Amino acid sequence: KTLITTQGTTDIYNPKVVRCSMGAIQRAGIQVLHAKSDFVLRKMLRGYRIFATSLDGQVAPSELADKLTGKDAFVFGNEALGVSEEVLKVADHHVRIPMSPQVE
Repeated sequence: KTLITTQGTTDIYNPKVVRCSMGAIQRAGIQVLHAKSDFVLRKMLRGYRIFATSLDGQVAPSELADKLTGKDAFVFGNEALGVSEEVLKVADHHVRIPMSPQVE
């Protein structure tokens, strides 16, 4: 398992991030890419399928269990901007994360 981040994202060594990872950060490979297009190119060339989160996503996380192959990359955008159009265009699947009715 590898965590890939792009420049400008939250510092993965921020104490709150480390605490929330519950130790997973110590078991995952970490890679920082310099551009989103660099990420897309690397994953596509290696044969990974890209699942990108989107408000218009056709697939819910609960529907993914039988679709995963082990060569899958998940792209999460930030709350304000989401995933870039560049990444959404090449993503194999757009995933929606439903919000609980109890959450504003």
